[in-house]
Amino acid sequence: MDFLTIGLGKAVPALLYFLRVLVPVITAVTMCGCFSSLKLGRRKEDPVIVLKNTVTHGIIPVLYWENSIGRSRSCDIVLRDSTVSRDHAVLMRRESGWIVTDTGSKSGTFVNGRKIKSATPVMPGDVITMGSTSLSLSRTADVKGLKLKKPYRRQASSPAALLFSASAVQLMFCVQLCLAGEKASLEPLLPFCAVFVMEWGMYFYSVKLLGRVSFELETVAFLLCGIGVMLIAGTGVKNSYTQLDDVGSSLGHAHFQIGPC
Repeated sequence: MDFLTIGLGKAVPALLYFLRVLVPVITAVTMCGCFSSLKLGRRKEDPVIVLKNTVTHGIIPVLYWENSIGRSRSCDIVLRDSTVSRDHAVLMRRESGWIVTDTGSKSGTFVNGRKIKSATPVMPGDVITMGSTSLSLSRTADVKGLKLKKPYRRQASSPAALLFSASAVQLMFCVQLCLAGEKASLEPLLPFCAVFVMEWGMYFYSVKLLGRVSFELETVAFLLCGIGVMLIAGTGVKNSYTQLDDVGSSLGHAHFQIGPC
C-alpha cells in the first residue's frame, strides 16, 4: 500500500508537468488548424463556375470553395431580393462536385423546382431558386471575358476534428485542476461538462441541423472560452458559474443570429 502511494505521489507531478507542456502545443495546433481551414475554405480564386440570373441575365462569379448566399451584405453572394433570407443558402465545392444547402431560410431553397431538405448536388444547367430569384449554374468556359486557372482542390480540416481538439485541451485543463490540490477533487468536472455540452450542442445545431459547413470561428471562441472557464474554476468552482452563465447567454443570442430569418 505504501509502495502504491509513493508511486502515485511521483506519477501525479509527472503527469501535471506533461500536461502543462502538452496543453500549449495542442492549443497552438488547434488555433493554426482553425485559421488555416478558414483560409482554405474561403480562398479567393478565378471562378470555376458562375451563377446567371434567369430574369436579368446578370452574371455572378462564384469565387470561393464555400459561398454564403443571402440578402445580408456579409454574404459572399448578395441577392437584392426581399423574399430572400439574410442568410439563405450555401453553395460549396467538394471533390464530388458542387453542393447547395439551405441554411434555415423562411421560403426554402429549390433546385430545378424541387425544394431541398439536405445538401443537394448541383450541376451546370441546374437552376437554384431562392425567394423570387432563380440562378442558373454555368461553367466559366461558356462565359466570355473570364479566365479559368487550375482549380483549387485542397480540402479544409474537418470542423468536428478541430472542435474535438479544443475539447481535449479543455479536458487537460480540467485534469490539472482535479489533481492540483492536496487532495484530488472531481468538482472541476462540472464546469468542463457544461462547456462540453454547450460547444458540441452548438456544433450539432449549426452543422447538422442548419447545414452549415464552417465552424472554425466558433471553435476558436469555445476553445478560449473553455480555457477561461477552467482558469476561473481554479480559483473556486463556484466562481466559474458566472462565466458559464455569460456563455449560455451568448449562445442564446447566437441562436437568433444564425437561426431562420
